[in-house]
Amino acid sequence: MTTGDETVSGTGGWFYEDLQPRIVDAVVDYAHEPAGPVKVSVVRRDGIESGYLWAEDASDAAGFVPTVAGGTDAVNAGVSFSLRLRNAKSRGLTPVEAIQEIIDDGPSALGQAEPIKAEPMSFADLQAMAPRLARHPRYMDAEPSAADRGQPRRRGGD
Repeated sequence: MTTGDETVSGTGGWFYEDLQPRIVDAVVDYAHEPAGPVKVSVVRRDGIESGYLWAEDASDAAGFVPTVAGGTDAVNAGVSFSLRLRNAKSRGLTPVEAIQEIIDDGPSALGQAEPIKAEPMSFADLQAMAPRLARHPRYMDAEPSAADRGQPRRRGGD
């Protein structure tokens, strides 16, 4: 019969053993910043440009940029597109192949990705097309807002 006070090893038991962390399944993702011009596919939902899927094979980068016109639906669609891009990366597809696969899958509740534009564009031009990015300091050299710096916002009469 055991009392529960016994040690598993001679050095104090499981409570004192060093943990040996191991990564068993890391997330596979494309890079988020391209090194050169990107290929772009416009995503439309109900006739409104809700965002842009972009890819650049040389730097193994791809992503989705929501537009202000797309509203919160575009931001939500971005989550789904990001997951689809991760899935494509885990299967060994290049960024452009991943976007082409999304286009080939056809319309969904998230919208329809149009064929990739013939001419690549700079990432800066893509940023200019999506004004929402102008508020995100990661993409622009703008001064972050109080909320982005973690400071409390002022209320109307305070």
